[in-house]
Amino acid sequence: MKKLVFAIVLITITVIFAFILTYTNVKNTQLHYYDGVLLNVGVIGTLPDVQSHNVLLHQATLEQIADDNIQYDAFVLTEDVFQEASLRTNKEVFASNFHTPVFFVGLYKPLWVFLEDDYRGTYDDAFSRDYMGHTQGYLMTDAENHQTWILGKGLLKDKINNKEINNIYYNLFKVTENIKNGNVENALDSMSSE
Repeated sequence: MKKLVFAIVLITITVIFAFILTYTNVKNTQLHYYDGVLLNVGVIGTLPDVQSHNVLLHQATLEQIADDNIQYDAFVLTEDVFQEASLRTNKEVFASNFHTPVFFVGLYKPLWVFLEDDYRGTYDDAFSRDYMGHTQGYLMTDAENHQTWILGKGLLKDKINNKEINNIYYNLFKVTENIKNGNVENALDSMSSE
């Protein structure tokens, strides 16, 4: 009889444990896939491996950011080009772009490294903090003003996973869609905080 009770208790614990693991696994693997309006995104650096409908990713160059003839809905810079992008000769590229949002994926450093002429250093010289957010973006609204966004705030650089990166890109695409639809000031407000 003791063996039967032990077996029932063991089976019950196993079922409960399996249920908890399944629920936790489902919750942690829920991904968002962008399926809004068609977006053309220029990527400067490594093309991301993200699953999204209606997003065309194109290899781009830093010079294209300032080219009004290039018709991208957004530019994405990846970590492997941050040092080059922060060089003094490239800061003018960012300051002269008045039409297209620019996102720095994996930044964790101040955005002004790329935008401020007064800052004489480069990306490598700037301090790094997790609280600055995984991805930062901006859009010049005129010669002196810009709108900024932070995506992935609070995500620790050494602990970020593929699900979180995918969801950051989802949010990046949603912000881009909102800007494309003329909703610059509230581009983050109309989406989830995933």
